[in-house]
This record gives sequence, C-alpha cells and structure tokens, in this order.
Amino acid sequence: MAKKRIALFLCMVLIFSLFSEGTLVFAEEGLIPESAEQAAVSVETAEPAGSPETSETPEELPSEVPEESVSSDPEPVDEPEPEVPEVPAPLPELPVPAELPDEAPISGEGNAEPMAASDFTYTTNYPAGNVFIESGSDVTLIITTDQNVSYKWYTCIPSGGYHGYQATFTGNTTNTYTAEDLSGGEHVRCDIRDADGNYLKTLDWFFCIENGFTLTADQTGEIEVAPGTPLMLSVTANATDTDGITYAWYITRRDVYDGKIYILNCSDPVLAETINNGYSHYWIYCTARDKFGTELEVMFDVYVLNHLYAYPTGNDKYSNSTQIFVPYGESADLSVTVEADNTDSIQYTWGLDSDAA
Repeated sequence: MAKKRIALFLCMVLIFSLFSEGTLVFAEEGLIPESAEQAAVSVETAEPAGSPETSETPEELPSEVPEESVSSDPEPVDEPEPEVPEVPAPLPELPVPAELPDEAPISGEGNAEPMAASDFTYTTNYPAGNVFIESGSDVTLIITTDQNVSYKWYTCIPSGGYHGYQATFTGNTTNTYTAEDLSGGEHVRCDIRDADGNYLKTLDWFFCIENGFTLTADQTGEIEVAPGTPLMLSVTANATDTDGITYAWYITRRDVYDGKIYILNCSDPVLAETINNGYSHYWIYCTARDKFGTELEVMFDVYVLNHLYAYPTGNDKYSNSTQIFVPYGESADLSVTVEADNTDSIQYTWGLDSDAA
C-alpha cells in the first residue's frame, strides 16, 4: 500500500514539474492567460505538506501579465494604406461681373432693339418749316431730346437732285446750329439717326422775309385722267412782291411713296403731262419759292383710270359671261365688246375651260 502511495506521489511530482516548466515558458512569452496562471498557483498551494525536500521549487511567476498579453483581440494584421486620389490644383479666381444697370440700355447700346422712328420724341426752339426773319439777323436752332441720337447739319440749295435739293454737310454734329447774317432764302436741314445709324427724322428750316406769300392748288380732291390723255394741273401764287417766284413739279407713285423723287420737266405754274407709266395712283406736287426764301407746296391726288369694260357681245357691260349652246359637231363664232376711255394697245387672249368642255 505504501508503495502505491509513493508511486502516486512521484507521478504527481513529475506532472507538477512538467506543468510548471511549461507555465514559465508561456508566461515568458506573454501567451498564458490570466486564468491559467491562477490555476498554476492553486496547484502549487495545494501540494501536500509531506512533499519531499528534493522536489524542485518552481521559479517565481511574475505578479502581473503585460496588458498586451491578456488582450482577447487578435493581433492586428498590417494592411496597405488606401490610395488617396490626387487633389487637382485649384481653379483660378474668375472676375466678378459688374452689376447690371437699374435701367434698360438706351436704343443702340447692348442688345436693345433699334429705336422705331415713331418712338423718337423731340422739341425745337423754332418749328421746322418757314422761319420769318429780318435781313441780316442770326438764328440759332436747337433740338432737344432725352434719347441717344446723332445729328448732321446741312445747308441746301434748290436743284434737280433727290427731293429737289442739293445738300452740303456743314461738319456740325451737335444738337445746335447757328445760321448767321441771313438775308432770306437760306435752307438748313438736320438729319437725325439713332446710335446704330438708323434713320429717325429729317428737319428742314427755310429762312425767309415776310412777303405775304401764298400758294393755292386750282384742282382739288381726287383727279381722274385716262391713260395717254394729257393731265392739266395748275397753281396760283400771291405775294406782296411776286417777282422772282419759281416753280418745280414732282411726281411719285402712291403705292411706293418715297418722297418727291421724280422731277417733272416743268417750271411754270401750269403742268401739262401725259402719264403712261402703267400705274393707277399718283401724287403730284408743286413747290413755289419767292425771292425772299419762303417756300410753299401743294399736292394733287391723281388717278389714272381707263374705265375699261369687256363683255360678251350682246350682253350689257356689267355682265362678263354668257352661255351658248352649240349642236354636237357644229361651230360657233364668239366675240367680245370692249369699252374704254382709251382703246389703244388693248390686247386679247382666248382660252378654253377644259372643265366645261
């Protein structure tokens, strides 16, 4: 029995010795958990009192295990750092746009619509037209407007040119013009345009000395004339001094009016003109001017009408069609009757209406 106890004791000592060596190794490596260390200490304290003196005393265990050795978290694995995208260079600072004006731009500036001639407003210190003066006086003309416009001033003399005047630019581009040492007969013109050069207005002043000058058209209202028939028009001029009064006649088509463009070959108060231009409505003007510079004008409203009627022979002139029944295989003579103030050069064209055949 004693032998069995001795054998059992030796086995326990051997096991304890092996366990103690392994515990020390693990503890030195920092791999033993805290609970296992406590268990080893418990085994050591539980050793029987009768242990032989020859048993090895185990090395003293460290009182504390390093914190890193007891951490339950797994050892971190080195991972590659994520690539950071390259930051582009900052953009240059853009200029701050200027503040827009509170008011819309004047016509001709920016993207504004061109000014219409009808929208142009102005005042003058002398109304355009005849300006009566005393011989040798000076007159300053002033045009006032709050719109953005340009000016060109001209002096004019009568001629057979466009609108009957020859204009000479004075070099003045302001809103003011002074005519000096006037003696009557001077003519000043101002051409006004918007900032883009579009035409707005033309103003004319005629400086004259009072002569009691008047001009009257002898024919009034709508005047009718047949094609190829001479047109007779006349005017009557009255003045304190009628010497030196001159006359000029102009004609323009009513449907394409562009001023008194075409001058007629007449410088008398009576016009005899044959109109064969193929149009039906005209305006004819007579301009008279006395030697003191007063200029007056009258207009005639002229219609060139031939009073043409064409109708089947046998009908009245207001019926332009008729029905004629012809037996199959036979023929019929057709004719028309024409009435007009002037039947010269009338042309005829015959045609067949296929839908009625």
